[in-house]
Amino acid sequence: MNNKDNQLELGLLQPQTFVRAAAAAPRHRLTRATWWFGQMRRMVDSAIEWSPEPPARPEQILIPGTHREIQAFPR
Repeated sequence: MNNKDNQLELGLLQPQTFVRAAAAAPRHRLTRATWWFGQMRRMVDSAIEWSPEPPARPEQILIPGTHREIQAFPR
Protein backbone atom coordinates (compact mmCIF):
# COMPACT_ATOMS: atom_id res chain seq x y z
CA MET A 1 0.00 0.00 0.00
CA ASN A 2 1.98 2.98 -1.27
CA ASN A 3 -0.32 5.93 -1.47
CA LYS A 4 1.70 9.17 -1.58
CA ASP A 5 -1.34 11.27 -0.62
CA ASN A 6 -1.61 9.58 2.81
CA GLN A 7 2.09 9.61 3.67
CA LEU A 8 3.40 11.90 6.35
CA GLU A 9 6.19 14.23 5.41
CA LEU A 10 8.73 15.24 8.00
CA GLY A 11 10.67 18.38 7.41
CA LEU A 12 12.77 20.81 9.34
CA LEU A 13 10.76 23.98 8.95
CA GLN A 14 12.46 25.85 11.80
CA PRO A 15 15.93 24.47 12.41
CA GLN A 16 16.78 27.46 14.63
CA THR A 17 14.56 26.08 17.43
CA PHE A 18 16.69 22.94 17.62
CA VAL A 19 19.90 24.95 17.50
CA ARG A 20 18.69 27.26 20.27
CA ALA A 21 17.64 24.34 22.46
CA ALA A 22 20.96 22.58 21.87
CA ALA A 23 22.91 25.76 22.65
CA ALA A 24 20.95 26.29 25.88
CA ALA A 25 21.70 22.78 27.15
CA PRO A 26 25.41 23.34 27.98
CA ARG A 27 24.59 26.58 29.81
CA HIS A 28 21.89 24.80 31.79
CA ARG A 29 24.29 21.97 32.65
CA LEU A 30 26.92 24.48 33.70
CA THR A 31 24.39 26.25 35.93
CA ARG A 32 23.36 22.96 37.56
CA ALA A 33 26.99 21.90 38.03
CA THR A 34 27.89 25.25 39.58
CA TRP A 35 24.94 24.98 41.96
CA TRP A 36 25.79 21.35 42.87
CA PHE A 37 29.46 22.00 43.61
CA GLY A 38 28.50 25.11 45.57
CA GLN A 39 26.24 22.96 47.75
CA MET A 40 29.03 20.41 48.26
CA ARG A 41 31.52 23.14 49.23
CA ARG A 42 29.01 24.54 51.75
CA MET A 43 28.57 21.07 53.29
CA VAL A 44 32.32 20.53 53.57
CA ASP A 45 32.85 23.98 55.08
CA SER A 46 30.12 23.44 57.67
CA ALA A 47 31.27 19.93 58.63
CA ILE A 48 32.09 19.29 62.28
CA GLU A 49 35.62 18.20 63.10
CA TRP A 50 35.37 14.88 64.93
CA SER A 51 38.12 13.55 67.12
CA PRO A 52 38.68 9.82 66.84
CA GLU A 53 37.45 7.63 69.65
CA PRO A 54 40.13 6.11 71.86
CA PRO A 55 40.90 2.48 71.09
CA ALA A 56 38.80 -0.07 72.92
CA ARG A 57 40.20 -2.03 75.84
CA PRO A 58 41.37 -5.55 75.04
CA GLU A 59 38.70 -8.08 75.89
CA GLN A 60 39.29 -11.70 76.79
CA ILE A 61 36.58 -13.89 75.42
CA LEU A 62 35.82 -17.40 76.68
CA ILE A 63 34.35 -19.59 73.98
CA PRO A 64 32.10 -22.27 75.47
CA GLY A 65 33.24 -25.85 74.90
CA THR A 66 36.87 -25.02 74.23
CA HIS A 67 38.14 -25.01 77.81
CA ARG A 68 39.16 -28.54 78.80
CA GLU A 69 41.32 -29.81 81.60
CA ILE A 70 44.19 -32.08 80.72
CA GLN A 71 44.07 -35.28 82.73
CA ALA A 72 47.23 -37.33 82.99
CA PHE A 73 45.45 -40.42 84.36
CA PRO A 74 41.77 -40.93 83.65
CA ARG A 75 39.70 -41.72 86.72
